Amino acid sequence: MDITYFKQANKAYAEVQMLECMIDDVDSISKTSNYASINKFNNIISDSTFNAVEKLDSLKSKLESARLNMIDKYNNVLTTINSMEDKQIGCILFWRHVKGCKWNAVAQKLGSGYTADSVKMQHSRYVKSLTIPNN
Repeated sequence: MDITYFKQANKAYAEVQMLECMIDDVDSISKTSNYASINKFNNIISDSTFNAVEKLDSLKSKLESARLNMIDKYNNVLTTINSMEDKQIGCILFWRHVKGCKWNAVAQKLGSGYTADSVKMQHSRYVKSLTIPNN
């Protein structure tokens, strides 16, 4: 069993966040600098503005694809987690790998009586025995 199966949803979310930041950066640079100069008489956009617009369009396209990929990954992982008989393990996997919580936070989410070490051990034992279908 490869734990990366569960991490794919969190990784896809991180990719979406990165692309959103990149779009914000390119957009703010293009609006606040000489890149946004437009020749109003000829309706011609300068080369640097055109490049910024192209870059924004490219990033927005990648973002849309990344969002669809993220939804697909979340659905795959959540379907697997929801089909588990042991709901506690499902919660551990969800909080740790889908939401990206640290072991201490996972233990707190489960309630009193759980420690980071006990949750991590339970997780390790289960992951070694789990088989995930290839999609």
